[in-house]
Amino acid sequence: MSSLFAQGNRSLSQQSNQVFFADSDANLSNVVLRINGSDNWSPSSNYSVYNVLYVPHTPSAGLDFGANEPKIILIEKANDNANILLKIYEFELSIDQRSAIQDSTISYTTSTGLAALEMQYGIDLNNNLVVSDFDFIPKPIQLSSANGSINFTFSSVESNLGNVLAYTDLSFEQSNGSAWVINSANETFISSILGVGRESSASADTFKVSILTDGAGSSALDGIHVNEFLLNETG
Repeated sequence: MSSLFAQGNRSLSQQSNQVFFADSDANLSNVVLRINGSDNWSPSSNYSVYNVLYVPHTPSAGLDFGANEPKIILIEKANDNANILLKIYEFELSIDQRSAIQDSTISYTTSTGLAALEMQYGIDLNNNLVVSDFDFIPKPIQLSSANGSINFTFSSVESNLGNVLAYTDLSFEQSNGSAWVINSANETFISSILGVGRESSASADTFKVSILTDGAGSSALDGIHVNEFLLNETG
């Protein structure tokens, strides 16, 4: 039996064409991961297992793949550092706890998107000892400017504590895909805030950045402009 992942009380191992999950704290051992009732799940080529966790009960329906039942969440990271998209799998634990069936399709996201998913599961997915949730306590954030675009890096909000994930710079875009910039002739920057964007389903809930700017004129009619940006589904 070969080890695919081991961290604390959790482990993932492979024997022949079967992959087994174990969590001693949850009294789970030799849980077979399957794609469906008969086909076994297998690791992706050129990927390694970054994290695997047992979630006894999620605050919401997670990625909306299946029912709000005990789940095993498995995260794969590409061995090629140029590929920043993580693979996220949900497995629903069987009643007898001997197997777990993959729910629907695979989700892809970046390290920032992974932090946003922590709101759905209520668990630390990225190993930084923090469960991200800016629903009730939005947080002021810092922005940077480079190559004519305004950027935000999630590491300025939460440290990755030296894990293998790196947070990439995120640029702000308009609905047409072009870069959003402050009109320096008419606007001045006031502040930027990271919060939660509530959507129609749990899988669509994500981080929201609100950038406040003020008109250049002295009149109160200029008003304060609130520019809101949602993290897209791939982070």
